[in-house]
Amino acid sequence: MGSKQLHYQVANMRETLFKQGYLDEQFVQLEDLQDDDNPNFVEEVVKSYFQDSVRSMTNIDKALESHPMDFEKLDRYLHQFKGSSSSIGASKIKEECTQIREYCRQGNVEGCMKTFQQLKKDHAILRKKLETYFQMLKQAGPAETTCRPRTPSKDNLRRRGFSVGCGVCSMCGLLDERLSLVSSLHSGSESLELELELSHYLKKGRP
Repeated sequence: MGSKQLHYQVANMRETLFKQGYLDEQFVQLEDLQDDDNPNFVEEVVKSYFQDSVRSMTNIDKALESHPMDFEKLDRYLHQFKGSSSSIGASKIKEECTQIREYCRQGNVEGCMKTFQQLKKDHAILRKKLETYFQMLKQAGPAETTCRPRTPSKDNLRRRGFSVGCGVCSMCGLLDERLSLVSSLHSGSESLELELELSHYLKKGRP
C-alpha cells in the first residue's frame, strides 16, 4: 500500500472517531501540544489513560456489586473516571459517566448497572480503534493531517485553558513534561483536579 493511500486511511479513521462520537475537541487540543520534540506525545497520554482506567473501572465494578450500594462512593469513582476520560477527549465515556452519576443521584441501581455495561463496551471499542489508529499513523509516517476537525485558535485556547481532572496517575506525569500545572485537591474526593496553563506554551514559537 502506498504512503498516500495510508495517509488517507489514517485521516479517514480519525474523522470517523469524531463522527461516531468517540472523540471530541479535547483530543484536538492534545494533538496541538505534540511537536517534533515529542512526536509520540498523544499516543503516550492515551496509553497512560487506558492503563489507569483499569483501576478506575475495577473500583466502579466493586462499588456496583456492593450490597447495599454505596452511591456516594460510586459517584466519587465516576467523577474521577469522567475527568480522566474528558482529558483525552473520550466523549462517549465521559457522557456515560455523567449518566451513571445521574442514576446515582436517583438511586437507580438498574440504570447504573446497565449504563456501566455499555460504558465498558464503548471503552473497549475506543481502545482498539485508537491502538489501530496509532499503529497505522506510524506506518504512514510524517505528513500533514487531512480531514481534521477545526483546531481551536490560539486566542480561544488561551481564554478557555485545558482542563484535566483525574486521579493521581501516570498520565499527569506525561502532561507535566509539557505544561505548567496548577493543582488543587478537592475535599471529600479522591480526585485531583489539574488546571493546565497553555499561555506559556503558546508563546514559545508555536506556529
